[in-house]
Amino acid sequence: MPVRPALAVLLLLAAGCARGPVETAGALEPGDETLATGELVDAHEVDVEPGQWVRVEVEAEGFAPYLILHSPDGVQTDVPGGARAAATAFVAPVAGRWEVLVTSSAPGGAGPYRLVVEVADAPPDLDRLPPGHPALPGGPLPPGHPELGPEEEPMWTV
Repeated sequence: MPVRPALAVLLLLAAGCARGPVETAGALEPGDETLATGELVDAHEVDVEPGQWVRVEVEAEGFAPYLILHSPDGVQTDVPGGARAAATAFVAPVAGRWEVLVTSSAPGGAGPYRLVVEVADAPPDLDRLPPGHPALPGGPLPPGHPELGPEEEPMWTV
């Protein structure tokens, strides 16, 4: 069952995102919903059409962030991060409302974060991306990504 915190749900419409990234300031804090494993979690949503390019990035202060994506067809993908950030970019395989969960890599992680969600009809020009930006679709899965089973295809590449 998807997590639906009372005040943390933000609907990002693809039409609004197509003109540029949408930034959201948030915080994991006592009183937030928790995952079954104990981590605090905030839920955000974005409407996407198939074939659109989607970029999701979170930067955090005070905890190691972790992203969990739920596609409209029920596929869950975990995006582990580093000490202060987690990011992914992908081409959406299905249309509908995607759920983006911001959480921490371990129970007890809390603090402010900045979430950036961008939806576009095509990926941006690689030459215009800032240094250190995650690679765009077409490369291998990120280090530490869970192994895919033989019948599973990658939902995205980073």
